[in-house]
Amino acid sequence: MNLIAHGALDIRMLSAHTSRAARLYERTEHCIWTDDHVGRQMLKYHLDPDLDSASMKHSTIDNQVGWIAARMGGAPTMDLLDIGCGPGLYCERFHRLGFRVTGLDCNRHSLHYASARAKQRHLPIRYVHANYVHLDYRDQFDVITLINKDFGALVPEERDKVLTAVHRSLKPGGRFVFDTLSLQWFARLREISSFSVSNSEGFWSPSPHIVLEQVLLYPEWHTELERQIVIASDGDVRVFHNWLIYYTGSEVEQMLRSVGFEVVERNPFLSDEKYGDPGLYLGFIARKH
Repeated sequence: MNLIAHGALDIRMLSAHTSRAARLYERTEHCIWTDDHVGRQMLKYHLDPDLDSASMKHSTIDNQVGWIAARMGGAPTMDLLDIGCGPGLYCERFHRLGFRVTGLDCNRHSLHYASARAKQRHLPIRYVHANYVHLDYRDQFDVITLINKDFGALVPEERDKVLTAVHRSLKPGGRFVFDTLSLQWFARLREISSFSVSNSEGFWSPSPHIVLEQVLLYPEWHTELERQIVIASDGDVRVFHNWLIYYTGSEVEQMLRSVGFEVVERNPFLSDEKYGDPGLYLGFIARKH
């Protein structure tokens, strides 16, 4: 898509891209997890041990993995699947504690990094390049993890598919461990529009570019749209939509019950560490009936 037509900037096209989404949960062609350049940048953010962005701080990951493992018991006999595994930060830590680990992610740069590390260090971790919305296992895992709030980035159709697929993929009595953001977080949000100009490579593009960023709120559905419109110097445009849905704990528990889970523990941080206001976060361990 290009904003320059007949030697001029197409303002109407730009206006259309900055208006509210025509359809709730409308996806765009480009995705931060699969875009080649942005995927490389996301890997850098994952690997920075002191950032809470693509991944949690690595010290927080250590605490979360230890907390989860302590509640599973019998790690040497357990098969664990980490969906949205990124570069394997959780996978490697669970492996060190004795789990048989599979990691699954759609960012090929992160998967290549994770696979190369596993091969170099002779770690028997299996990595799968796939979108976990299309998870296709049956009665195979004792534990499935989805950590760092990815649950809230699933639009309703995807969320329902994932919950059903996770339930199907777990062995009887298997547990699903995940977290998300609460309605208290949504209440703090405000709509914003901003722009930035980069004269060189940046997070969103390998060449000079402008980024128009928006946060749009849909209160009736407790939903936020984070939108980035990336305009290159030649007029090429890439639009990224990141939808985020915020929940109450009772809403999530009802969804879990509807597909055959029971909640066995709630902890907003999935850890003994507290890294913020506990009312902003939701964390669950759910058991398959």
